[in-house]
Amino acid sequence: MKGRTRIAPTPSGYLHLGNLFSFVNTWLLAHEWELELLLRIDDMDQARLRMSYLDDIFRTLESLGLDYDIGPSGPGDFLENWSQRKRKSQYDDIIECLKNKGKLYPCACSRKELSTHKRSEHFSQNCWSKKHSFAAKGQKWRLHYQGESVHILNGQGESEESQLANEVWDFAVRRKNGDPAYQLCSFSDDLHFGISHIVRGEDLRYSSFAQAYLGEVLGEKSFRKMRFYHHSLVKYEGEKLSKSQSAPAAKYYLGGRSNKERVLNFIAAELGLKGSFSVLADLQEAYLEGRDS
Repeated sequence: MKGRTRIAPTPSGYLHLGNLFSFVNTWLLAHEWELELLLRIDDMDQARLRMSYLDDIFRTLESLGLDYDIGPSGPGDFLENWSQRKRKSQYDDIIECLKNKGKLYPCACSRKELSTHKRSEHFSQNCWSKKHSFAAKGQKWRLHYQGESVHILNGQGESEESQLANEVWDFAVRRKNGDPAYQLCSFSDDLHFGISHIVRGEDLRYSSFAQAYLGEVLGEKSFRKMRFYHHSLVKYEGEKLSKSQSAPAAKYYLGGRSNKERVLNFIAAELGLKGSFSVLADLQEAYLEGRDS
C-alpha cells in the first residue's frame, strides 16, 4: 500500500446521500491510489450520539458494499475499542502544548456576538486582547491566528495557498464543556492513524487549511506531506445536503435491491458515469475506465 485514507462519519444523525457520495468517492480513490482505508467515527460530541445513528453507519456501509481495511467491526467493537473518548488524553496533550506555546485564549462570546464580529476584521481576537482567565468555566479556547498564509498539497501534489476563512478564523480547539473540538480531534486522529490522504467535500476545504495551520503551529512536519482531495457536493434544490438542513436519510433509499441500485446509479450520475450499476464493483470498473481514457 502507498498510504492511508479514511471515511470519518459522525453519529449525530442518519446518513444522507451526500455522505454516501463522499464515502464512495473516498473508496474509489483509495483503490485507485492503492491506499488502505480506515473507518473512523467522530463521536466526541456525546450529547448528539445515538445508538441508532451509530448502527446506521455500519448498516449503510454494508448495504453498499463499502469495505474498509482498518476500523471497528460493528457498534460494540467501536464503543469498546475505537471511540474518540479512548484518545481524549492525546487531544488534551495537544491542547496543553498549544496553551504552553501561548497560542490559545479563552473566549466567552455568544453565537450572536461571534456572528456580528465575523463581519469585521479579526472578529474573535477581541477576546484575545481581553486575556480572560483559563480557569473560568463556560468558555471556549481558541487558537490565535494572525493572518498567515497556509499551504496544503492537493491530490496531485500541487501546493495551494490560502488564508483561513471566516468560518475557522481563530477556531475553537476546546469546547465550553471542556471537550476537545472537532478541528483538533480530526487533526490528532489523522496523525494517530497515519493518514496520508484526506478526501472530503469542497465545503470542508476551510477545515483542510485550519488543520494544516494546526500542523504548522505544532511543528508537525508529517502534516506538510498530507494530500487533500476536495470533491464536488451533492445538492438538492440548489442547496447542499446536510444533517443540519434535515436532508433525507439514506436509509430510506436502501430498503431493497432496486433501491440500492437507484442509490448507486444516483452516485454514478453525480460522478459523471454513464450506464446502470447494480453493485459497487461495476461502478468502480466504469470509474477506472473513465480515468484511463
